[in-house]
Amino acid sequence: MLLAVALLSLAMTPLCAAQKNKIKLKKTPFSLQEIPNQHVEVKDVPDVLASQKCENFAWAADVEATLRKQGIPLDQHFWTDKIYGGALCLPSAGSFHSLKKHIDGDYVLPDGRHVHLEAFFQKSTPNQTDQLLLPLVQQRPFLLYWRDHAYLVIGARWNAFVYPTGQRDVQITQLTLVDPYGQGKDRIVEFDPTKQNLSELGGIFEVQAAVIDTDPWKAPERPLMVPQPANPKQPNIH
Repeated sequence: MLLAVALLSLAMTPLCAAQKNKIKLKKTPFSLQEIPNQHVEVKDVPDVLASQKCENFAWAADVEATLRKQGIPLDQHFWTDKIYGGALCLPSAGSFHSLKKHIDGDYVLPDGRHVHLEAFFQKSTPNQTDQLLLPLVQQRPFLLYWRDHAYLVIGARWNAFVYPTGQRDVQITQLTLVDPYGQGKDRIVEFDPTKQNLSELGGIFEVQAAVIDTDPWKAPERPLMVPQPANPKQPNIH
């Protein structure tokens, strides 16, 4: 996996600076320098268990955790009611396109705040490590599918390589995942790209929230949508 360029390097600067006294540069052939064992961890990630061991609830629990991290109290039951019409146990959450269609929009929260939610996804595992590391560096957990199961990514370790030209490559050595089904020692799962089968990885999914300023003196209010549950007899998944 390759790092796309300087954006990640700039984003990682505070982390690396905090550890710069501990970092040892290793010289490799062709004057390539290695900065080993770099890491990042998302702090204070809400601990959300799936209320049912069903893949649609695993997805909904992970989404709840990502939103609660952003201060948005829309829990897994809100999403299962809205998308599937109730507490149906399904082997899949549905397609990313369908989930995005259900999520994207404006919401009014119980405390009166107006927020806009937008889902972002990639159907396959990213080829560039910035797509995996940048959200973590910015303290944003995200969903990663492994063996058709939705995990929450909260940390990573990697080795950085610096070429004489200044170009950087990154080799991810570990991803720290939270299993929405797991409890105790089974809660945290480590994915090692050097040992695991990369073909078992699926896509990534993330939901980002933005508070809408409803002060009429600052900006016109955007049309708001109060989501309603779908028909329980016709869950809209594809």
